[in-house]
Amino acid sequence: MKSMILLALCLLVPAAAGAQQPADVSATPAPTVLQPPPGWPEQDPSPEPAIKVEPAPSPTQPAQQPARSAYPRPPATPAVEEPVQRMGFADWMNELRAEAIAQGIRARTVYYALGRIYYPDPVIIEKDRTQPEKTMTAQRYWNRLLDDRRIDAGRAFYAANRELLRRVGEAYRVHPRYIAAILGVESNFGNHQGKENIINGLVTLAYDGRRAEYFRRELLNALRIIDRGDIRPENMRGSWAGAMGACQFMPSSYLKYAQDFDRDGRADIWGSIPDAAGSAANYLAQNGWRLGERWGREVQVTKPIPEEFIGTKVRKRVKDWARLGVRRKNGKRLPYASMMASLVQPDGPEGRSFLVYNNFHVLMRWNRSTYFAIAVGMLADKIGRR
Repeated sequence: MKSMILLALCLLVPAAAGAQQPADVSATPAPTVLQPPPGWPEQDPSPEPAIKVEPAPSPTQPAQQPARSAYPRPPATPAVEEPVQRMGFADWMNELRAEAIAQGIRARTVYYALGRIYYPDPVIIEKDRTQPEKTMTAQRYWNRLLDDRRIDAGRAFYAANRELLRRVGEAYRVHPRYIAAILGVESNFGNHQGKENIINGLVTLAYDGRRAEYFRRELLNALRIIDRGDIRPENMRGSWAGAMGACQFMPSSYLKYAQDFDRDGRADIWGSIPDAAGSAANYLAQNGWRLGERWGREVQVTKPIPEEFIGTKVRKRVKDWARLGVRRKNGKRLPYASMMASLVQPDGPEGRSFLVYNNFHVLMRWNRSTYFAIAVGMLADKIGRR
């Protein structure tokens, strides 16, 4: 009797404890299904595409690179300089749109102009790191910019537009040859205005962080120009740094100085030479151009001059520079004049020396580059020389 009771207990206990029954070797086991955590969507609405699994390489076969995602990714930003910006680009763009709309720019303008910009342009960032004055001497810059072809083109442009330049010069009290020279240096007389999309370039430079605050202001100004109907965003083209049209105005300069000189109802610095010339002359006039003065002149330095006297921050009378041993380029004495001047040597004491006057400083307000300002002055001299 006891034996029968023990046998019954042995048969009941495994089943009660949940013990597995012997497996049927002829049946295929069901796969284990993992349940998602609470709140997780039942299916990813945009699943990652399937990736082909390559066989493991043999010991003598080099390993292949992992398969790339089928989704496009932005190119890597050049590791030239770590940007200051830390906010993600999408969040930054949302913040930018909100700021533009809060400043009164219509939402439809903001979303249309910014609609196809998905990430910063690394090519523009690289160009910003390697501007000419950081990578070439002044003399090389002038050699490239002021070759015989540019000078001949300048004289031809001046001759073809003599009456227009005369009227612009009289209206703004700026000598016509300087107006022509600025257009020549900036855009080869309107022929090379740049093909970069201005909005794309300014978004990149505003996000990059090196001069973020400045370029953000220029970007908002560019959106204002579009919003008031002066130009469509796809036609707003120029240099990678945001300069536009034949006179290469930044958006803030356009809003402040652009002129409708041909009176067609729009200040068109891209397609109208009268408007570009009038806008350039208006800029110079409003920044203190003096009609009766030249920009400066190349000089000889016949005696050592203290280093602290060199540069645009120091101004002395021309006759005082003459006492310090500064002579004309041909070795003759400077005029005995009280006009204030600075002595600049862009390539150092071994390079060329220039005595520059008030109008040179006005050109430096246009572009804070001694290379540029001297180039404009020298081209103006060559255009006006018979």
